Amino acid sequence: MSRQAASAKWAASLVALGALILSAGASAGVLNFPGTNLGAIPDGAGTGPRNYGAPRDIRFEVTGVPGTLTGVGVQFNADHPFVGDLKVSLIAPTGVEHLLFESTGATTPTGAGSPANLVSANLQTFLEAGSNWWTNAGLAEANIPASTSRSVVAGPVAAPPPAVTSLNTAFLNQPANGSWILRFQDGWSGDVGNVTAANLILLDNFGTRTVTKVADTNDGVCDADCSLREAIAVAAAGDQVNFASPFFDTPRAIVLSGGDLLIDKALAIVGPGAHRLTISGNYQSRIFTIFIAAGGNVTLSGLRMTDGTGAGAVISGPGGAIYALGAGLVVHGCDISGNRAAANGGAIFMGGTGRLAIYDSSFADNTTNSSGTLASTGVFVDGAGPHRLERVTLSGHAPSGADAALVITKPATLVGVTIAGNARGVRLSAGTVVTLQNSVIAANAGDDLSENGGSFVSLGHNLIGNPGAITAFNQPGDQTGTALNPLDPKLGPLSHNGGTVPVHAPLQGSPLLDKGKAFGSDARGVVRTFDL
Repeated sequence: MSRQAASAKWAASLVALGALILSAGASAGVLNFPGTNLGAIPDGAGTGPRNYGAPRDIRFEVTGVPGTLTGVGVQFNADHPFVGDLKVSLIAPTGVEHLLFESTGATTPTGAGSPANLVSANLQTFLEAGSNWWTNAGLAEANIPASTSRSVVAGPVAAPPPAVTSLNTAFLNQPANGSWILRFQDGWSGDVGNVTAANLILLDNFGTRTVTKVADTNDGVCDADCSLREAIAVAAAGDQVNFASPFFDTPRAIVLSGGDLLIDKALAIVGPGAHRLTISGNYQSRIFTIFIAAGGNVTLSGLRMTDGTGAGAVISGPGGAIYALGAGLVVHGCDISGNRAAANGGAIFMGGTGRLAIYDSSFADNTTNSSGTLASTGVFVDGAGPHRLERVTLSGHAPSGADAALVITKPATLVGVTIAGNARGVRLSAGTVVTLQNSVIAANAGDDLSENGGSFVSLGHNLIGNPGAITAFNQPGDQTGTALNPLDPKLGPLSHNGGTVPVHAPLQGSPLLDKGKAFGSDARGVVRTFDL
């Protein structure tokens, strides 16, 4: 199918697609964005399954969309024999990633999955409505018909079909603007294909509040003279808070004088970049206190948060910069440093029914006043989960103390995380399972890892300075040291290194060089070269 023919099909069906994505009321806007960077899907890196090669990233550039999202859909035309080889994901500009399908048809860990074929003549649509993807794809060697499908969890599953998942829930209340990615990955060498067309569908139903000044005023009005506190107070659930240009195009600081900023509704606060906007608690309060009901999400993006002090000047509570209870918190592109709390998260405490997702962010020199087996100077993750940290740095957390930089008590995934130069690295609670991939946890004063009755699972390409008695890190690309000879990652000092948040870059001679397996951009926004 030509790209023009595909576009005509999409244009004719947008109204119907909007109804399928979500019944959001008459004011909802259905927005359509065609994809670029179409082309070949690189072959798998070896005999599979899930031996992924470099990705084909289809990009959708979204601009001028107010508010946050209520619904998301995606469509594509592609040619690829043996669909069981493919993993396809949709990634928002904030880093939030949702799997459409992976290892279709696989019922065992070594199974090849479905031999069905994607053909570009047949448009594939993923929405909140439709049949299970495995049902539409089928398990026979035949062409997959044009279909509308629900996204599903990854195979293998012993009893097909797998559970369906929700695109709308994954991206609910996310800001729309920026570069979206539809990522295709081939996990078994031998069969190759290409993407010929793609389309992103967004349903937007909310408005925008614009901050125009740094003064921390609160007159209950957000007009041409609007503070951040006023913008949060008057915003409706689902609104987006932006910062006026050109005023916030140069470095600015908001120093809180009226206590912490309370967020009690779904909201996206989209800053101009952590290198441009600092929010200070002025050692009098934490920065954000967040109470969000089930079904709502808060996003904090492009901010630096510093000098927060738990619940007040007398440090009496958890979460020096952010205390959150509720359904979902996304932190993206933030620098959270120099905060303090009484216990449990010098930077962030996430509890209750919450899900925490942190992307492209840096944490440094946060502290607490207490110490213990499950005390955290940096981030304390106690929400229901599952949680995800991707391209995140934790460094300099109480190097002479006893607490860990990161404490996790519920299921979580860490990808591309660097935890170095802290008193201790990561601690788990009993029964907690944490998956690690392409991460560095090393050069901490005490334990790099402590399971405490939980367990780590490696997906490979991790460097662990001293795993102790933990045996999980024996997957391809894993590197480990011992208690007597911990493996030194040879990292440079914490620095911006050309990005908007500080990171540790590997020095010459580092065992990390050419040993990872990553793609896309790192926390600085620099594109990584895929290399085995």
